[in-house]
Amino acid sequence: MSVQRVSKPLVIGIGNRDRGDDQVGIYVAEKVGEEMGAAVDVLIHRGDPAYLIEQWENRELVIVIDAMLSEDEAEGEIFCWDAANEALAVETAHSSTHHLGVHEAIELAKVLGKMPGKFYVYGINAMAYSAGQPMSSRVCVGAEKATAEITRFLQGDNNARNVIIK
Repeated sequence: MSVQRVSKPLVIGIGNRDRGDDQVGIYVAEKVGEEMGAAVDVLIHRGDPAYLIEQWENRELVIVIDAMLSEDEAEGEIFCWDAANEALAVETAHSSTHHLGVHEAIELAKVLGKMPGKFYVYGINAMAYSAGQPMSSRVCVGAEKATAEITRFLQGDNNARNVIIK
């Protein structure tokens, strides 16, 4: 039996508003939602794998944005993975700030056959996760770049994924 996919893109912001740079996924998803209006659905979440799979399994296009940790890359650097067709790079597979999150949800969804048609994960390299702090200035710059990039992509610019692909 073929499942009807929802054509409206789903943009998911992962993070915690109260932990400095960890809120970057939420910030970008909300900004993309403001730019795109009713053309996209926006979901803000902390990253529970089962819930995420339930939300994206029947979607044609999903974009997830999350903070990532990589001491080898510059703070605010943006990375994008085609999660439907590429394996997440080993060095970043467990770099989310959440114990179980996006990577585990993707791997489980692949095993269960519950992946969306097209699936992009944007990670923004972040370093400051102190409670009650705002995002750092470099992560804010990365967030604005990611917002512009994702918005252009959703508006049909197929060259918009002009970020480091890992």
